[in-house]
Amino acid sequence: MSITKAEPRVGSNEANLKRLEEYQKAGCHIVYLCDPWHLPELHRLHVEAVKINPDPAAGEIFKPAGASNFVLNLRALERLAVAAALKWHPEHTRVVTLNSSFCHYQAVGTVYREYQDYITFRGDAYMNLDHLKEDLLAQYQAKAKKDKQNDDWIKFCVARDFTAKRKNMLKLVESDAKGIVMRKLLGAQGVWKTPKIFENPFIIVRCVFGPDLHDPQERKLALEYSLQRMSGVYSGDMATGPVHLLNAEPPAPGPAPANDIAEAEAVDIPDGDNAPPEPPQNDFLGDEPPTPEELLEADFETADAHGRAEMLVTAAEAKDFDIAAWVLNKTKRELSEQTEVYLAQLWDYVKTL
Repeated sequence: MSITKAEPRVGSNEANLKRLEEYQKAGCHIVYLCDPWHLPELHRLHVEAVKINPDPAAGEIFKPAGASNFVLNLRALERLAVAAALKWHPEHTRVVTLNSSFCHYQAVGTVYREYQDYITFRGDAYMNLDHLKEDLLAQYQAKAKKDKQNDDWIKFCVARDFTAKRKNMLKLVESDAKGIVMRKLLGAQGVWKTPKIFENPFIIVRCVFGPDLHDPQERKLALEYSLQRMSGVYSGDMATGPVHLLNAEPPAPGPAPANDIAEAEAVDIPDGDNAPPEPPQNDFLGDEPPTPEELLEADFETADAHGRAEMLVTAAEAKDFDIAAWVLNKTKRELSEQTEVYLAQLWDYVKTL
């Protein structure tokens, strides 16, 4: 009797590793932001494909004037940044200098790696309009000599390019600075010889916190992790971590206070504008720790469409419901191709099963 090997569960690390093998065989551009074979505890593999439109008319790639290779536009760079969960530093990603003839833009980006490690790179880009016209003139003089063009053609091309760059100076410099950061962080090359290269998508591989809440041990560890993150903003015993909160014995009752309230000395309390401010209220101190259902709900709200599809499959399997096949039969589209609004409606439906 032959034994059929079970297919890996959709959204599991095993399934994502299988997807990676298929992407490698297809010749896709794979960017590893983590080690997919050695993930930390309670983390899962997140694989996202970003398709760049190979048609220059779509505005995601373009060929700079006088260049022979194609580069990514700012729109495509931002899509890659979102897939990589790249965070632009709000204070250091900024215009450093901007006047009528000069612009300096600085970009600082950070991505998360496994084991609480972060990688940060900085990119700087400049444009000096005083030197730009000289560069354009030299460029088109060389091209005119090759193509046998006259001086009027040179003047027209220089004036056209100079006007376009002057009007879009800040946008161009910002794109260059962010492009430098993106190439450093993602290890991507900066130029491509032909648009056909973009027919294969970019594959971003990273890890995210994603415990299996159907496993009792992982559910307990997830609660400890959640409590640790929330207790980190408090001092005293709260800062000792989730193990202290979950495992500590209740304190023994101590002796009664030495002074009764009636014997306490009266204290004048100022009023009006001189009254001291009330201490902040820490509602968390009196609340119960979040339940696994609340953690699961929060993860679903912050997940992207692919992550929501994976969570739907996991939740439905726990209730013996093949939601992926049901959606495919009903809509003729894969679960991961559905809109986030429809996925949210499916999530509410699965919770009622």
